Amino acid sequence: MITITIEKPNIPNPGEAEAKVSETIQRILDTLASIAEEIAPRKTGQLAASHTYTVEGNTGELTNTTDYLQYVLYGRGWVFPVEKKALYWEELDHPVAYARPAEPNDYFTLAIDATPVESIVEETFIDWLKG
Repeated sequence: MITITIEKPNIPNPGEAEAKVSETIQRILDTLASIAEEIAPRKTGQLAASHTYTVEGNTGELTNTTDYLQYVLYGRGWVFPVEKKALYWEELDHPVAYARPAEPNDYFTLAIDATPVESIVEETFIDWLKG
C-alpha cells in the first residue's frame, strides 16, 4: 500500500493537491504493475496478467488475484496426495505420486526495487509543487 501525506502549509493551488497526489500514486502503481508483469515467472501467463491496483485519494494498493502467489514468492515443500493415490491437475500430462519442492521466486520485491518511485514523485508531484 502506498500513502502520500503532505505537510506543507503553503501549497500552491491546494484544490489541485489531491488530484496530483492521486496522479502520482497512479503512475507509481502503473509502473510497478508493468514491471511486475514483465518479470513475473511464466508457465500459463496467469500470474503475470493478474496484477491489479486501485487508487483512492492519497492511498493506492496493488494486489494479485491468483490463488498461488504465495507459493511463487515463498516456495513450497513436498506435496503428496491426501485423498487419492496420485496428484493431478490440468497442466500435467499424467498423474504423479508427488511434487518436489519449489524454490521461492520473490520477483515482486525485485519489481518494487526497479520502480523509480523518487523520479515519478519528482516529475509528477514535486515539479507541480514548485510551481
